[in-house]
Amino acid sequence: MTVPVIEGWTVNDSAGAPASAIELTKPTNVQVGDFLLIIVGSDDSGSSSPFQALSGWTREVNQGNGSTDCKLAMYWRIANGGEDATETVTTGGNSDELYGWYIRITGVDTENSIYVLGQPYNVGYATSHQIVQVFIIDEPYLAIYALAFDGGDGVPFGLSGSGWAEEDEHQSGSGSTDACGVWGWKYVSSGGGSGAVTVTSNSNDGATAIQIALRLSTGEYPGPTPNAFNKLAYVSEPPTPGAWNKVAYLTEPPTTDAWNKLKYGD
Repeated sequence: MTVPVIEGWTVNDSAGAPASAIELTKPTNVQVGDFLLIIVGSDDSGSSSPFQALSGWTREVNQGNGSTDCKLAMYWRIANGGEDATETVTTGGNSDELYGWYIRITGVDTENSIYVLGQPYNVGYATSHQIVQVFIIDEPYLAIYALAFDGGDGVPFGLSGSGWAEEDEHQSGSGSTDACGVWGWKYVSSGGGSGAVTVTSNSNDGATAIQIALRLSTGEYPGPTPNAFNKLAYVSEPPTPGAWNKVAYLTEPPTTDAWNKLKYGD
């Protein structure tokens, strides 16, 4: 089993001025097989996130609404040596304060990288933001949280939650009409819940956030344990290994709705 490592990252912002695109620089020493993650945030006030698709990347998260008055997106890909030195994330013409990170992580499975997406957190006004845990039965993983905040005055952010560590927080301007965000991580060594993480902001305003879980590079998938199946006792047909990898556990046991979204693959 390979323990994942956040090897490095770069960050950029629009300097507190409205912009419709942000350029992010690839971290140094990227190797073929590395997991690459982009996290971007904005002060956009629309009813849905404006962040556009990015060629060669999977846009995994794209959230926020009119109440949050800020938006969050996450993109990922596996490095193959053909990446450009920079990536430009656009907002489809919407102009707002922007910021973002380009992150390099090693030790992540290259075929089933995103194991679980957590429940999105969206709130209009608050200083305490609790981001719901992700849950994987009987397998270690790397959990990452990211939060976008409405205003540059949310920093400094506070953090509470067992085992969680903040990696970075960043502003695009420092005023209440600007934007800022934060992200961090936790290594869950034996499966189970990552635990909720609570981020406190320096001011009372909107936020959108989420946790994700990255599957480790562990070789062949061994199949779920009997204990895992016991927690799905009401299921009439056991999932295939490929389908099992795609289950989004938001509760323990998974909700009926989560199970209904499970597709039995080959």
